[in-house]
Amino acid sequence: MLANVLGIDTGLGGGLSLCGGAGHLLRVWPTPTKRVEGRERIDWAGLSRVLGEIAGGGQCEVALEQVRAFAKRSGGSTFVMASTSTMLENSGVYKYLLAEAGLPVSLYFPEEWQRSYRDAIKAAENLQSEAPTADVGVARRVMNRNARKKIATGEVAHAFWPVAGERFGKDWNSGTWEAALIARHHALALRERNEKG
Repeated sequence: MLANVLGIDTGLGGGLSLCGGAGHLLRVWPTPTKRVEGRERIDWAGLSRVLGEIAGGGQCEVALEQVRAFAKRSGGSTFVMASTSTMLENSGVYKYLLAEAGLPVSLYFPEEWQRSYRDAIKAAENLQSEAPTADVGVARRVMNRNARKKIATGEVAHAFWPVAGERFGKDWNSGTWEAALIARHHALALRERNEKG
C-alpha cells in the first residue's frame, strides 16, 4: 500500500495538502499565520500542531518545496535578497519541525515538480494570453509572467481536483493547490518506483 503524501509550499502564503498514494486529495491546510509587530508571520506553533496531527494519522511522506538563494550585486558587494533570506529561514524551520514529527522528507525545486505539469501549465498560460478583456487590472495581471503562471497552475490543479474548491472553500487557494500539485508529483514518483520494484 502506498503512503499518503503531504505536499508543502513553504511560503508565507503557502500551504499543506495531503494526497493519497494514488494522488487523490484528502485534506488541505493554508499555512497558519499570526501578526507579529504589525506584520504577518508564519505561526510555527500552529504549524507544529498541524504536522503532529498529520504524523499521528498513519504512514505519510513529505514532498517539500526547496528554495534557492538568490544573490544581488550592489556597489561591489554581493548580498542575499531579504525575501530569499526569509524563505531560506522558513525552509530550515520546516525541515526541523518535520524531523521532530518523524516525517520523511523529499525535496523538490519548483522547476522539478512543475516539469510534471509543464505542458498543461503552458497551455493554460497561452489561453490567458489570447483571452480578450476590457478589464485593465486583469490585462495587467495577465501581462505579468509570474502572475500568469500562478493562475495557470491553479487552473491545472482545478482540472485534477474539480470539486476541491467546493469541498475546502477558501482553504483551496494558490498555496494549497501548489502544495497539492507537489504532493501529486511525489505520489506518482513513488508509484513508479514501486512498480519498477
